[in-house]
Amino acid sequence: MIRLRYSPLIVLLPLLGGSALGDDKASTSPAENRLAALEQLVRAGDDGKLLDLLQATASDGQIPVVNREQILFTFTQSLRQLPPGSIGPLTLTYLSNYESQAVVPHEDYPGSNVPLFNIRAATAGVQHGWRRQEARYAGAVLLAQDPAMLVQAYWLHADPPVRRGLLDALDGASPGQLEMISFMALNALEQEPEMAALAGTAALLNGDTRALEQVARTGSGSTVTEVLRRAGKTLAPGQIDRLLNGAIQNSRPEVAAVAIAELSPALQGQAKAEARLLRLLGDPKLGSSAALALATSPSDDTVSQLVELAESGDQTLSTSRARLALSLMRDRQASGVVP
Repeated sequence: MIRLRYSPLIVLLPLLGGSALGDDKASTSPAENRLAALEQLVRAGDDGKLLDLLQATASDGQIPVVNREQILFTFTQSLRQLPPGSIGPLTLTYLSNYESQAVVPHEDYPGSNVPLFNIRAATAGVQHGWRRQEARYAGAVLLAQDPAMLVQAYWLHADPPVRRGLLDALDGASPGQLEMISFMALNALEQEPEMAALAGTAALLNGDTRALEQVARTGSGSTVTEVLRRAGKTLAPGQIDRLLNGAIQNSRPEVAAVAIAELSPALQGQAKAEARLLRLLGDPKLGSSAALALATSPSDDTVSQLVELAESGDQTLSTSRARLALSLMRDRQASGVVP
């Protein structure tokens, strides 16, 4: 094992096929030749020779170990652009189990080492991406046959990349199919909370704020947070306003607080939305979330109302939260944060 105590750039410059400053006339480097040979074997579908060349590269004493592992890492990363199954299981197993020799100190724990080129992690990323692609293709087939079959597949497969692929397949669904999928997934939420991602994604693609309100009302955890975050970035302001109001009125306090944090930025400067947040300042459970949202680029009129409330002298939650919002605003301005 080699532990580097200096910048790896010094070692990696020989891989750059000439001058690091960009000499277009430089000749192709040995590393580039090796990569080209590996890629040619992938295109030829010769997995046996591919595995042999990878093993030969890893043990080639004429190439510094750092450069050898950069070749393997770069090759592995290139597999992300290829369709699933482009290399065989033996080669994937070899890369998945590769023991990195070139290591560097961990940034936070100098006594520990981490791979300079994490080939295992890169291979895991490739496999994750391939499973997601395969699930997307399978989801498209299920969608064409019966949307209920896609919902069932999502229920049965807990593997994250498979579920992500099935969500990707919804991009090709019709409004009617999306409505059916959202309805079925919502009905399954009590038994499987992760169905919120399926219900929420279908509702988002369909612009169905009622279904999104139900996701916020019955769902929980990071899945609902992600749905609300996407809603805040993709829905029209009017839809976001309705969704936020519904979440505040009908969802559990912890979900309503998340809705305020994720949806309010899209409504900045809107008098109706800011007035609602001002009214929430006195709420024991949601007042702090409202103050935080109001601290981000409120209108001049809202700032005036916050100042008036903060200087009123009243010993109420609304007064203390108004002071909190103004304090957060000053902190943002002092740190140069631009909304």
